[in-house]
Amino acid sequence: DTLVFEYTVAQYQAATDLDYKSTTALSATGVLGRDSTSPTTAATLTLPALGTTLAANSAIVIDGAAPTIASIAPATGFDSNTYTRGQTIDITVTFTHQVQLKWGTPVLLIDVGSMTREAAYVSGNGTTALLMRYTVKTGDTATNLGYSYSSSALCLQSGCPASPA
Repeated sequence: DTLVFEYTVAQYQAATDLDYKSTTALSATGVLGRDSTSPTTAATLTLPALGTTLAANSAIVIDGAAPTIASIAPATGFDSNTYTRGQTIDITVTFTHQVQLKWGTPVLLIDVGSMTREAAYVSGNGTTALLMRYTVKTGDTATNLGYSYSSSALCLQSGCPASPA
């Protein structure tokens, strides 16, 4: 019969090929129940042999490194266009690892002249690149778009520092 275990990788944990530690690595908090009384011996893992271990039957790599921002750039590459009210500017936020959006929708705080504006999330969940989109508003004037390089430049809509929409 088969036991199925679930494990959540914590930040900074790593393994190049996941395997169990020893033949006594199987333990339980409480009681391991059995459907029959035979065999009566305690459950133990078999000695590692070719084809019988977790590592021999898989190539599970654990990488618990947290994603960090590698770059923020126009989605089309270098852009020297002039934009007017109502036009959109797509911005790609590239990460070192895939990102999963689990706690809300992110926004990117950008500098438009002397104003701080929000570029909205468009797509990219589960990838290394999030596509953000800014729509030019009345009164926006800037020779270049920018962003404040800080831990709060990319934030959840509900948790961003106050900024005009």
